[in-house]
Amino acid sequence: MRPMSLHRVSWARVEPERGDYAVAELAELGGRLRGDRAAGLDPVLVLHGGALPDWQLARGGWVDPGALAAWSCLVDRVAQAVGVHVGHYLVMDDLLREAWWHDGDAAAVARVLIEAHATAYLHLRRSSGPGGRPPLVGTWVRRGPDPARRLEERLLAVLASGRWKAPFGRMGELPNGTACLDLVATDDAALLPALVPFARPVLLVGIEAEEGRRAGVIVGGLLDRQEPSLNS
Repeated sequence: MRPMSLHRVSWARVEPERGDYAVAELAELGGRLRGDRAAGLDPVLVLHGGALPDWQLARGGWVDPGALAAWSCLVDRVAQAVGVHVGHYLVMDDLLREAWWHDGDAAAVARVLIEAHATAYLHLRRSSGPGGRPPLVGTWVRRGPDPARRLEERLLAVLASGRWKAPFGRMGELPNGTACLDLVATDDAALLPALVPFARPVLLVGIEAEEGRRAGVIVGGLLDRQEPSLNS
């Protein structure tokens, strides 16, 4: 299995003002990703691994009616700027924790974040990664208490099926009308067997450096299919 490196995008740093993207920030990220590939590493990029921009928070954060449109623009801009170096994306650092930390109704925020994941999946799978292949797109599952873990499993079931399920309170298909989970990453080896039913590959991540730079290395995983970008 080819070694991997983990990087995060900060929406607040990439788009500090609405519609004003930090070209230098994206160029610096692209340089790190390109350097890792040259060193024989396969970069994994977390699309939302930092704070929301102040201008988006002022509009209500994720519950702003325009949040998904703004998010879609960010996803496209990042993919255009650095996507050629990225074969694997994790849409959010931790979707449920993002919902819990957000002001307001956590369940309502979680529904918006699921839509944000599905939207990002659709955009990214239409883009080209290394070698012109579409990237794999997934999410991160972290350690948590048992009740939170059960909710995580329900979330993964929604993403893996492409259909709303309880307790997220809606019926029918997600925005892209299809499953939107190619891979799952976790930092807890004990969770690997439980995650296998939802997506393959399942990646085990070891965190080892500060936020905003090379923030970890994929140290192992479970694979049941051959993916060119995952193999030496």
